[in-house]
Amino acid sequence: MKKRRKSSGDPRRRRRYRFFRFTFILRHALKDEATHWHIAAPIILALLSSIFIEKMHAMLGWPMELWLVPILAAVAYVAWIVRRRYRRVARRFKQLRQREREWRHLSLRLGGGVTLARFNRLTWLRVTLPFYAVLLIGIVVAVRLFPKRNDPGGVVTAIATGLIAMGAFHLLTRWNEQQRPRDLHLLCPRCGYNLSGSPQRCPECGLARFVRRSPTDD
Repeated sequence: MKKRRKSSGDPRRRRRYRFFRFTFILRHALKDEATHWHIAAPIILALLSSIFIEKMHAMLGWPMELWLVPILAAVAYVAWIVRRRYRRVARRFKQLRQREREWRHLSLRLGGGVTLARFNRLTWLRVTLPFYAVLLIGIVVAVRLFPKRNDPGGVVTAIATGLIAMGAFHLLTRWNEQQRPRDLHLLCPRCGYNLSGSPQRCPECGLARFVRRSPTDD
């Protein structure tokens, strides 16, 4: 008989696995650009609706509690979208994880290990960091220029900042994809040296080159 693994022996390992699974699924669920717009659009509309309700409160005496309605509707819609995408990705968790493992292994064997890692680091500097920097600068400017809590100017500044940040994120993502290194199978996965003139071994670090054999070689 096969001995069953004692799952209760290492609770920290189980917690790490659950955290990894949660972040893996959430990352794949939110990486689609359409999902970003599904999340950003209702929030922007809710903020604009709140400004409109505040103006109607000052002009026509609308109850001020109405501003909670678009906010709660936006939060409910975003939660529904995230939950729907999360459950859809969770059903394919094993397949996605296996595919990611195979892709990493293949990229290391066929080239692009160091080069691809360098590109991913530069992607964070080129795309992710400017996105959050614009958001942070917009929040600081809104708080400095409009210190009052219910000032419409602060809300408009925050909305404009979010739109500028998302537009910059889209443009920087497209530009960054144009900078993606090509012909990774010609690069050494360890040091990134061009192996087009060295078919057997990397002259820089000495790593043996993996060459795909065609069916006609046999």
